[in-house]
Amino acid sequence: MNGLGSTIRATPRPLAPDEETKAPVDDFLQAQLRPRTRSTYETDVAVFLGWLGRRGVHPLAVGRRDIDRYRNWMSELVDADGKPTLHGQPRFAPATVAQVAKLIAAAQDHSDTSEAIVRLLVTNGLRVSEVCAALVELLEREPDGGLSLQVNGKGGKLARVALNEGTARAVRAVAGGRDRGVLFERQDRRRTRHGHDAPHIPYTQQAVSRLLVELARGAGLLGTADGEVDRMHPHRLRHTFVTMLLDRGQGLAAVQDAARHASADTTRLYDRRRDAYRTHPTHELVF
Repeated sequence: MNGLGSTIRATPRPLAPDEETKAPVDDFLQAQLRPRTRSTYETDVAVFLGWLGRRGVHPLAVGRRDIDRYRNWMSELVDADGKPTLHGQPRFAPATVAQVAKLIAAAQDHSDTSEAIVRLLVTNGLRVSEVCAALVELLEREPDGGLSLQVNGKGGKLARVALNEGTARAVRAVAGGRDRGVLFERQDRRRTRHGHDAPHIPYTQQAVSRLLVELARGAGLLGTADGEVDRMHPHRLRHTFVTMLLDRGQGLAAVQDAARHASADTTRLYDRRRDAYRTHPTHELVF
């Protein structure tokens, strides 16, 4: 395995160097009760084991220095071939403000549903599972006239998220006059028969991912040139949401709450600002 892409497509067990390592890997993954969570951790463990294998480090001999190097590797600036890049695109880069604007514009041209989905992903940082499970009856008008949505978050935690003006407008357009039911539906083209309109079915996570690719391609965002991204997917927009808030000077605690991260350590991973050194609190202590 020479590249990150080939590692991600692997499962972690074959990357474990011996049975002594495979046993705890299996135990850890089997302890994840939710299939979606287990699948996510499989990818994470596969990437980590692949990285260790290429450096000749045994998983059971990993120390703090290895963990720090791995975290640096995950955020270092590289090209597709793994060599340092001249235009500064991180390995898992968020979308830029300009790219977000183009994606939202493409979504607006596409449909109300597309715009509402993209806005919830990028201006609220919703997980794709939360978008797919959104219900009309969980929309609530706030006392000041705004709109909020209750979501069933990671680990079954309920949370009410505020919608900004643009997102609220798009969501209201999708909800229409309905007072209950799944918020986002699509026409099932596969079931069209005898010239009749196909039934409408809820959006799945795969359908949302396909929609983002379609919108990004239409907006001219997919590619390898400057201003383009190699792919567009829901978590990239959640990453973008957190990064944009940090870049705009929002405090770590506020961003953690907005992203609904259980730990502030997770939020800190997104804080890649180039001026982090200059804004370090130590510079306030001048004697």
